[in-house]
Amino acid sequence: MYSLHHLLLIAFFGLALINTPLASAAPTDNPSADAPNLTSPGDNHQPNIIVLLVDTLRLDHTSLTDYSRNTTPNLKEFSEQAYLFPNAKAQSSWTLASVSSILTGQYPFHHGMNAEPDHGPDDYQLTGTLVGAFNHNTDYHTLALLRNYITKYLVGDFREKIYHTNLDPDSTHSDASAVDEAIDWIADWRDNENFFMFLALLNPHWPYNWSLNETNHFADYLSDDTYLNHDPTLLSLIDLTPVGRLTYTDIPPNIRWKFDAPNNKAAAYQEDGIYIAAYDAEIRYADSQVGKLMNHLKKLGVYDKSMIVILADHGELMTEQADASAFSHGDHLYNAELSVPFMIKFPHQTSQQVIEPMVRTMDLLPTLLDYLGVEIDTSELDARSLMPILRGERVNYDERPIISSTELEGTKISIYKNGMHLINYVEEGTFKLFDINEDPLEHNNLADSQPELRDSLWKTLCKYYCE
Repeated sequence: MYSLHHLLLIAFFGLALINTPLASAAPTDNPSADAPNLTSPGDNHQPNIIVLLVDTLRLDHTSLTDYSRNTTPNLKEFSEQAYLFPNAKAQSSWTLASVSSILTGQYPFHHGMNAEPDHGPDDYQLTGTLVGAFNHNTDYHTLALLRNYITKYLVGDFREKIYHTNLDPDSTHSDASAVDEAIDWIADWRDNENFFMFLALLNPHWPYNWSLNETNHFADYLSDDTYLNHDPTLLSLIDLTPVGRLTYTDIPPNIRWKFDAPNNKAAAYQEDGIYIAAYDAEIRYADSQVGKLMNHLKKLGVYDKSMIVILADHGELMTEQADASAFSHGDHLYNAELSVPFMIKFPHQTSQQVIEPMVRTMDLLPTLLDYLGVEIDTSELDARSLMPILRGERVNYDERPIISSTELEGTKISIYKNGMHLINYVEEGTFKLFDINEDPLEHNNLADSQPELRDSLWKTLCKYYCE
């Protein structure tokens, strides 16, 4: 049981609605007059390329939307000079499968990286990715700088690898140390060769205690209007991912006076608002590292003339779904897990360009190669370059289906089309269907009430999955 002190705390604090619309911006499918020059730069003017991947970053908890907390001021500032894809979807809801799709340009059921390999990353690494096209068809030096241990399996094609991963013996490794190393590496880089850097951070991936003692944001979020206005939910311990549970010792000492020790055997807090505040604080910390990197790129004279991409591998569930663990990802394919930030800044770009149609994060590398004028064999790819869309050319979106899948805790596969989201639970043979325009948190399953639409979407999905 909770103490009277803690019950009063829960009654007093709250969290604003997570269902937040995208921030208003003038939508366009055609480039505006101040759009950047998207002509291929040619061999003599190729830009350096930096791809920054933020792990577990759910779109509607960022300042790219109308979320009530200012969690990502640096991402928002970056977006004002970039192409913004407010309806981008990841191809899986966990890192291994999603990042594999980004690097290979294939759906997870085609690239096959759906479970951690039996051998360690020192014995097995994914090869045959589109990174090879940079190695063989350009003069780019390819570098992977990684924080998430599981991404070590995926970088076999990169010429250089630097690890700051979370399971390494060096306990000093952090997003901050990875960003510092990236800054130092760029500062020391010779100018006679272009580089392609893939920098993959780890925050705000659970446990949500990586940086709670390093900033005041968690304390601030435990007393802001977002927290105060929420009707709190008490979570069952079985609903919480064990490694993601927050304990009394995770709470920064300067604000422990606000809390009684949790009154349960596992010594974990159960009020959902605490976890959402911690998740948002981790987002704010990750955003601060983005800001640090961008500021140093500007000081080094690299920012303006580089091509910079910021995206996430997947999002995160809060407590929306009764059949999913709270504060988790990977086991399902809900919209909150698949909707992610995705932005591309071209060299010398000075204005925001918003591309409203849904796109796929796995389209990234074909886009980069297309921009550079590098021809690749697309016969084995599911991905397609986004350059025709960015240039305002007519595109058949039916040839770019928004499909995702996961094989954790059973196989699920989903497709988005015309504002609808169909999820198939393969082993069970069951479906869920949601209208994400009206129901973005996916509470109202329409699969039984709209069988014709369900079957039509399944027929489309089956063209790619069943054959």
